[in-house]
Amino acid sequence: MGYCPMSHVRQQSSETTDKCLVTVVIPSLNGDSGLVNSVRSVLNQGFSDTEIIIVDDQSTDNSVEVAETLAAEHSEVRLIKPMSNSGAAAARNAGLREARGKYIGFLSPGDEYAPNFLKTTTSLLNTNPNVAGFTTDVEVIDAERQLHDDQLNALASSIPSNFLARTVAVQLVGGFPEDLAFRDPGLSDNILFRDAFRHNFTFKRVHQPLLRYRVKNVDQFDDFLDRTTFIDGRFVLTQDASAEENGSRKAAEKRYFQQVHERVEACKSLKNSTATMNRTFESFASFGAMLQKFKDIPGFLYPEEGFALFLWARDGDSRGAIVEIGSLMGLSTCWLAAGSKSAGREKIMAVDHFKGSPEHQSGGTHPLPAIINDGSTLPIFEENLRRMGLRDWVEPHVGSSAEIGATWNEPIRLLFIDGDHSVEGSTVDVNTWSKFIVPGGVMVFHDVDVWPGVTQVYNALVSQNDRLQEVARVRSLRVVRVS
Repeated sequence: MGYCPMSHVRQQSSETTDKCLVTVVIPSLNGDSGLVNSVRSVLNQGFSDTEIIIVDDQSTDNSVEVAETLAAEHSEVRLIKPMSNSGAAAARNAGLREARGKYIGFLSPGDEYAPNFLKTTTSLLNTNPNVAGFTTDVEVIDAERQLHDDQLNALASSIPSNFLARTVAVQLVGGFPEDLAFRDPGLSDNILFRDAFRHNFTFKRVHQPLLRYRVKNVDQFDDFLDRTTFIDGRFVLTQDASAEENGSRKAAEKRYFQQVHERVEACKSLKNSTATMNRTFESFASFGAMLQKFKDIPGFLYPEEGFALFLWARDGDSRGAIVEIGSLMGLSTCWLAAGSKSAGREKIMAVDHFKGSPEHQSGGTHPLPAIINDGSTLPIFEENLRRMGLRDWVEPHVGSSAEIGATWNEPIRLLFIDGDHSVEGSTVDVNTWSKFIVPGGVMVFHDVDVWPGVTQVYNALVSQNDRLQEVARVRSLRVVRVS
């Protein structure tokens, strides 16, 4: 329970005037020797609408000075300097947060794009709207050993440098896993990221060596080769890294894939179709912009849950009102209103007495100063809607769910239940409002498997009613369609 900012995902609005075609992120930690050549290989691609973001991970050599010189000499280059050393994955994610490009690549210092890398991959992305990313074959430079063809293929399948993808898709995955388990030598966050990306999106290979991969002394893949042998066409692991030995890698992998799954399901929750995912690619930039816009609104809603509400309000089937039971300070209201307004659909009927639930009172599990000191969140709710430019798309109904519902007589296509989470309160909400939902409309429950009361009511309702079909789960959201 609680608001959890998805701080590693950000994308400018689609209306941003300085949006470029390609962003190339270069994480740098004591990589001055290869930084210039890597940057030059991007500049030599011949693209005028390209930005290069160098993210210095607390280098102790003169990498910062080299990066500052490159930024001063080339308007396409800018430098980001995080406050602490957090690893290459975190550095790449820092660049991802700042990316303005429609497409994004991640180039390691020393690696170089061959002259046609961007021309080939951007052209393929432009002409294949259903493909989220392309990877290329690799030319290995400065290798100290002979690589088997399968080893070379494994290299091309695991490094980040030969990869160009739609920025919104990378943001949807959530970027690279930053868990400490993947900073252990030989355990690659790159491989896990690529696996997650491949699992959720169409991802294709260009069989041309368009990336010049330079072997580094401390390279994770080189260390991985040190711990493997090749027998009968297979890699055999001869020594486990510490994270593999103590199981922390498996636990970290599970957490990462679960987080990716929740984000992607928020986008796929309407219809599992190519058309929906294509529209998701187009609209996820708006999600990033809204995430930043709504980040200061207090509330108990995860961003993935908010985006699911946005999508159902925007694209949900049937006709009728959108009714929200429980608005508090307006976080979920803003997500719903933004979705409906973007499609020119219905206003949001926000039903709440704005006095909070028992957990918001003094001594409750989630006390709110506005309730304790002022007795109401209505002024905060109204102000948040005004600040977000959504006041004209919301119609507040001040009163209890039962009071407002007693005089309601309009069809509903989307009912969002997030009021009193007790068995009694949730039962009242369902009994009062569900009868107005049109066939094909949905009920969306919040905090299932979080609060016992609403969980009990939800499970009993779905198991006992043949007209209800669960069609989506996003964290604690449960979406059921009414037949």
